[in-house]
Amino acid sequence: MSEKDHSSRDGSVSPGRRSRADRPLVGEPAPARTEIDPEETGEDVEIISIEAVDEAGCPIDGGIADGRKAAGEEEENEETAREKSEQALRALQADHSGLLERHLRLQAEFDNYRKRRDREAEEERAAGTRAVLQEILPIVDNLERALSSLPEGTPRPVDEGIALILRQLMELLRAHGIEQVDALGEPFDPRLHEAIAVVERDDFEDLRIIEQLQKGYVCGGRLLRPALVRVVSNVGASPDSGDRAPEGSSWDE
Repeated sequence: MSEKDHSSRDGSVSPGRRSRADRPLVGEPAPARTEIDPEETGEDVEIISIEAVDEAGCPIDGGIADGRKAAGEEEENEETAREKSEQALRALQADHSGLLERHLRLQAEFDNYRKRRDREAEEERAAGTRAVLQEILPIVDNLERALSSLPEGTPRPVDEGIALILRQLMELLRAHGIEQVDALGEPFDPRLHEAIAVVERDDFEDLRIIEQLQKGYVCGGRLLRPALVRVVSNVGASPDSGDRAPEGSSWDE
């Protein structure tokens, strides 16, 4: 048996081999290669190449190119994913801006609708109130006529009772914004007055109201009922002209 075989059997390791404990661990760099001259040792030496390996057991030196390629692909994939994320974010921001603008527009339209509906409802209530109060005006007219035409000797309670009812009705009208139109002695205004006759007079100005036959009323700046009046005319009147209606009146000749 040769000396080489003895070394293997008694547990010794030949110079050209390494034990398991002397082998490099995973991930450790390989030791520098040493060229051994067999003539110097005088023994049979088996020369092997030792390379460092990674955790997967792949040679580190030999996988540099593949590792660089994989790293490049990974960076490219990350860049693509980042671009996709940015595009998705921009799309979401655009959708959010559109929805916000639509929401604000709808809210403004709803506010305008609500204001218009409230205004219309208020106008409808005011119109209904005016319609009811307008029905009271003839009652007021009759009470005023009755109070002014009471004969002498009328019992005081009757006089005071009619005056009290008339006063209460007038307070009710004022509470709802209804006011009388003062027409007697005022210039004729077709927006407030309705002339039923024109009287030739030299002692009054032209188109001056000298008689009020029925009181007029306004409510909230709107004419509720025009005042029925007689108007003076002293310009260009003929002796037999008689009564005539001024321009703009509703009185028929």
